[in-house]
Amino acid sequence: MTNRLTLFLEEHRERYVVSRIGEVKVGEVLPLLSQSKEGELSAALQEAKNRGAQFAILGIPEDIGPRANCGRGGAHQGWDAFLQTFLNIQANTLFPSASAVLVGEVELQDLQEQSKDGDIDHLRHLCSEIDDRVYPIIREIVSAGLTPVVVGGGHNNAYPIMKGFVEGKQLSAIGCCNCDAHADFRNRNGRHSGNAFRIAYEEELLKAYAIVGLHENYNSQETLGAFADANFRYISFETTHVRREYLFEDALKEVADYLLKTGLPIGIECDLDAIATMSVSAQTPYGLTLEEMAFYVHRMTSDLPVAYLHLAEGAPCWQPVTGERYIGRALTLLVSTFLKAARS
Repeated sequence: MTNRLTLFLEEHRERYVVSRIGEVKVGEVLPLLSQSKEGELSAALQEAKNRGAQFAILGIPEDIGPRANCGRGGAHQGWDAFLQTFLNIQANTLFPSASAVLVGEVELQDLQEQSKDGDIDHLRHLCSEIDDRVYPIIREIVSAGLTPVVVGGGHNNAYPIMKGFVEGKQLSAIGCCNCDAHADFRNRNGRHSGNAFRIAYEEELLKAYAIVGLHENYNSQETLGAFADANFRYISFETTHVRREYLFEDALKEVADYLLKTGLPIGIECDLDAIATMSVSAQTPYGLTLEEMAFYVHRMTSDLPVAYLHLAEGAPCWQPVTGERYIGRALTLLVSTFLKAARS
């Protein structure tokens, strides 16, 4: 393919799928992109669309964005952990296996190697290079009429996903909902995982933005002030779970109503650091449950005109014994919840 993309091929199924007599796993039947259109990603995606696919699953195996934000690494492992679990769930009448095509992953191994020196300025430069690799692939997916389902990497990738969607749909802007402990609305001091939404806003790509699960103690006044100046909305974790001023379900309804009124397509963003004790770069002892995050995905998908799903920041290495399985199952629950809700 002409883009910096590594396709998931038939021979890769054997690496991940554990077959069992009398069962059919998703990884055995999930459609893949055709290789007959070598060098023509758009043609292969259009062929998948013509075969009935609605969604395109794409991995971003990088942790440069979080490290460029002075955080911990490990988010490059989320995509592989996801594949190990997702491809081994049951293919049954409750799961829409034919609705999604497994595309593959953005080629980032060379940038990961270059990032090993850990110099912040260099990391931020590399993060901009990731932007330049991600958004053209998203643009091709969207241009083919498919909805991106993006797994892995840091939350820096929200910006190129939005850019790729807007260009692919030939729109001027997009809206986003985000379940996240952090607004990721820091000022533009080089590219990193903490300013994807700020940059999208400043480039007039992001016209409506709402957050649930925000942690009041871990967002600067500068960030909150800029957020207010943009007339964006948030409902904090403390509001719903500590002071109990809102039920979580009511908070989701308020956010959905605000975004629905804009008339914009809405990207659904999930940062796994909003979940208590999850193995992520910014791990926290308190936050939402995984079940609440899944309900957020279900509710937003059901209520809004969905542009894409993006699951960021899962870092299995921070739970050395169980992290890979834990993150894999968490990401699988969120993706399967999305695909089921989008089908209904």
